[in-house]
Amino acid sequence: MNGPQQSGDIAPAHQAVDGRPPKRRATLWIIEIGLLAYLLTIPFGQSFPSVIRQMIVLAILGGLLAHAWARQRGTAPPTKLRDLLPAGVFCVSALLSIVFSCDRALSVHASQFFPLALLFFIAVQHVGTDPRFVPRLCAALWCVIIALSLDGLSQYVFGESLLAGAPLWGGRLRGSIPHPNDYGLIPVCLPLAFVVLTMAGLGAWRWLILLSVPAVVAALILSQSRNAWLGLGVGGVAWVVLGRQRWVMVVILLGAAVLFGVAWLLDVGQIQGRIAATANPLAEGRIGIWLAAWEMFKDAPLLGQGPHVFGELYVDYLGRAALPDGYVAELGYMPWAHCIYLELLCERGVLGFGAFGLMLAAMGRRLLAARRRATTMTTHSYAVGLTASLLVFMAMGVLDLTFLKDWVTLVFWMLAALAATAPQAVTASERRASGNPPARARRQA
Repeated sequence: MNGPQQSGDIAPAHQAVDGRPPKRRATLWIIEIGLLAYLLTIPFGQSFPSVIRQMIVLAILGGLLAHAWARQRGTAPPTKLRDLLPAGVFCVSALLSIVFSCDRALSVHASQFFPLALLFFIAVQHVGTDPRFVPRLCAALWCVIIALSLDGLSQYVFGESLLAGAPLWGGRLRGSIPHPNDYGLIPVCLPLAFVVLTMAGLGAWRWLILLSVPAVVAALILSQSRNAWLGLGVGGVAWVVLGRQRWVMVVILLGAAVLFGVAWLLDVGQIQGRIAATANPLAEGRIGIWLAAWEMFKDAPLLGQGPHVFGELYVDYLGRAALPDGYVAELGYMPWAHCIYLELLCERGVLGFGAFGLMLAAMGRRLLAARRRATTMTTHSYAVGLTASLLVFMAMGVLDLTFLKDWVTLVFWMLAALAATAPQAVTASERRASGNPPARARRQA
C-alpha cells in the first residue's frame, strides 16, 4: 500500500497523488477548446469568418507552445507523440513530390492547408489520452452532423440554407458547404459520434440523438452523394460486426433502408437516376477520370506528377487513355481523380502511395491494440467507432475523396492522431472509471 509521502518527497504538480487525478493545465484546456471550436465551424463552410478561424488556430498553436514551455520547466507532464515515423515518411514523400512537381507553384498553393492538418495531428495527441476529451469530441461531432443535416434539409424545403443562405446545387442538397459530395463528412464521423450513445448519464439526450438519425439519413439521401451512401452502409456494417450494441445499429440500418426504399419509390431527389447511372459503366464519368489518372502514374511512377496538379493535366492524359467503346468521357475541368488511391499514385507516385499505406498500417495496429485492451462498453465502443470511421474513410476513398479538400485532410490526420492515442485513451478511461487506483495497486492487480 502507498503510505503518506514523507517530508521532502513532494510529487510534482502534474502527477497524481494518492490515486487522485492530476489537475489539468490551462494549456491543455486551450488546446482542446480550440480543436472542438474549429470542428464546430465546419457546417458554416466558407461563410464562416476566416479571421475567427485564424484566431482559433493561433489559440491552438499558442496552447501547444505554452505547454512545451511548461514541460521544459518541469511543471507539465511530458507528451509523447506517437506514430511520428509513418507521419514523417508521409510528409517527406509529399515534400519530395512538391519539389519535383510539374507545376511547383500550384502544388505549393494547393497544399497550404496541410500544415493545419499537421497541427491537428500534434494537438489531438496532447489531449487524446485524457478520458474527459473523448465524450466532448463525440458530442462536438454530433453537433456538426446534426447541423449539416438540418441546414441541408432546410435548404431542400425553403430553397436556401439556414447558416449561409446558399441555394441548392443542381437540385442536390449541399447545406452551406461547397458541394453535395462534401456530405461524405457525415458518414466518416458518424461511427465515432455514435460512441456518445454508450456513455452513462445521457438520460433523455440519448433519445434525442436517436431521434435525429432519420434527419441525418434523409439529408444524405437528398445530397444524392453515392459515396456518402456507401460510407453510411460501410460504417453501419462495421459497427454491427465489431461492436457490442449491435441491435441499436441493426435498427438504425433497417430504418435507413426503409427511408431509401421510400425515396426510391417516390424518386425523391432523383435517386433512381443516380443508382441507374451507377449500374451503367458507360454512363459513369469516373471511368475516364481513373484511366487518365493511371496514364499520369505511368509517366511519373516514383514521385508522381506533383500534389494537386491533376486538374491541369486531365484533358491531355485523357487523350492517351484507352477508353471503352461507346464511352463518353467528362471533358470539363476535373480537379481531382475521384479516387484517393489513384490520386496518390498519379500525383505522389509509389513513394507517396506507400507512405499512405504505412500510415494506414500504423493506425490499424493501434486500433487493434485498443480493442484488445478495452473491457468496458464505452472504451470498446470508442475503439470500434474509430475503427469504423477509418474503414469508412478507406471505402469512400475508392470513389471520391481527395486531399485537395481541406476537410478530408483534416479528418484523416485527426483520425490518425486519435488512433495513435487510442490504446492509452482506453487504459486511462478504464482507470478513471474504476476510481483511478494508485500505480502500485495497479501493478499488483
